[in-house]
Amino acid sequence: WEATGGWHAAQATGLGNMGGDYSGRPWLNPFNLADIKSAPYILATILAALYAREKTGEGQYCDIALFDAVIAVKDAEKPARGEEAWNRAPRPSWNNYECSDGKWIAFAAGEAIQWANLCKGIGLEQYTNDRGNLSPEKSAEIVAAMDKVFKTKTRDQWFAELSQLDTEVAPVLTLEEAANHPQVKLRNMHVDVTDDDGYHQVQYGTPIKLSKTPPKLKHRRAPKFG
Repeated sequence: WEATGGWHAAQATGLGNMGGDYSGRPWLNPFNLADIKSAPYILATILAALYAREKTGEGQYCDIALFDAVIAVKDAEKPARGEEAWNRAPRPSWNNYECSDGKWIAFAAGEAIQWANLCKGIGLEQYTNDRGNLSPEKSAEIVAAMDKVFKTKTRDQWFAELSQLDTEVAPVLTLEEAANHPQVKLRNMHVDVTDDDGYHQVQYGTPIKLSKTPPKLKHRRAPKFG
């Protein structure tokens, strides 16, 4: 979800990571960002539903998506491109790979079967059992081999093929691609705001979805000076 939500593509150098050098390999979190960022929204949603139940005597459906949480925290601090999280050696099974069109594809093949399926899917069966505590040299060898393979097809071609396998794969979408993703529109996570003077801005929707007492939101621009 981090890759599809545009989080990886937003990595760059510069103040606040707003603009800068977008070259180099985007990195995958060594922790589950989507899970962690969803937790506060889950708590808030459950508390809101419990409060509503005290007032109405009725329960309701609480709907929280990992993808929504990634969209909502996309401006969080990120490392520069090419930097490894915690200065760790790159993990072949938990990485981003550049494709022939210059776009990237992400993998989080954390389980043995997922890694095995990935290796078979890209024609590198010799590395099927090379997972886990690899030496830096072995990791670099496998990453180099995978870099070469993924340069043979476009991102979307690879995703179309590998998404049919039991492995964790996602396209690394640009910010524009993420904003226009069908899931973003379906979940109302990007809201167009236009003021009377023609000022236009895109704001984030809320990840908190409740079936009977949804949040009442009014999206508008910040107050003008004076």
